[in-house]
Amino acid sequence: MTNYMNKYKQPSGGSLVLPAVVAVLTVLVIITVVMVVRLTGEVRELAGGEPAVSAMAGMGENGDMLLLQDGSLGEIWLPVLNGVEVSPYDQALFQKDENGFMEYGDENVQVWRGIDVSFYQGDIDWQAVKASGVDFAIVRLGYRGYKVGNIMLDECFEQNMEGALDAGLDVGVYFFSQATTEEEAREEAELVLDCIKPYKILYPVVFDWEVIPGNAGRNSEVSVQRLGECAKVFCDTIDEAGYIPMVYANKRLALLKYDLRQLTDYDLWLANFANKPDFYYDYEMWQYSERGTVDGIVGNVDLNISFVNYAER
Repeated sequence: MTNYMNKYKQPSGGSLVLPAVVAVLTVLVIITVVMVVRLTGEVRELAGGEPAVSAMAGMGENGDMLLLQDGSLGEIWLPVLNGVEVSPYDQALFQKDENGFMEYGDENVQVWRGIDVSFYQGDIDWQAVKASGVDFAIVRLGYRGYKVGNIMLDECFEQNMEGALDAGLDVGVYFFSQATTEEEAREEAELVLDCIKPYKILYPVVFDWEVIPGNAGRNSEVSVQRLGECAKVFCDTIDEAGYIPMVYANKRLALLKYDLRQLTDYDLWLANFANKPDFYYDYEMWQYSERGTVDGIVGNVDLNISFVNYAER
């Protein structure tokens, strides 16, 4: 999947605007200093294009804040969300094996290896994928266009479903959503349910709502509340049909666009392309690479690790 980051342009101004800008910046600096003085803890500086997040003590209803280092906006302080589970994973225990698959070095925590695929992976030798040690696959079922909003099926959906299941992999599906209303989200979920009837789906059915660069998509003005409602309608429709719903999001979308308090009933699939996850809240699956290589697939493929064996859930 592709995860997009919006870019913000700084407005230009004349000489009369400069004093006002200086005054505003001075006030912001003072506020920032006050906030930092009131906070205690260690800030982690993390490399990479996605935001880095660390928990800080001192403010918020429970005395906690998150410091978000955003590539576009710089430092952003966010209150810790009450009622949202915190990640229990120790960053130091994550490491890749000789084949590039992520492992977690705790004998009490079992993990499962996965990939997600779509038309872009072309013809896949699923027997070779299985033999390489992959446990599950999340297959793109379809997508809604980001301009007009028409729904299309992934050209390789049926081929990938049949190949993965025949090879003995556990399978889930995702739908690339551009829903702007609850009605559209329900339409997407109902289409998914109709298409997966012939298949044995043990892994989650995923709501993958993303934004398009430059606010070019039809969903660019969807509010936080509306997005949460769309996700809830999709997931509840999937759940009522007896499948496991899940929400996919990268760190920026999860922290700045979703209100995670609306999603506590659903599992989270985190996209965070790094050797160590630096997401504050809990998640059930982690997409850690978009440039993985796996036997049976020509070119790159997304790599995932699951902390839940959904086949036995």
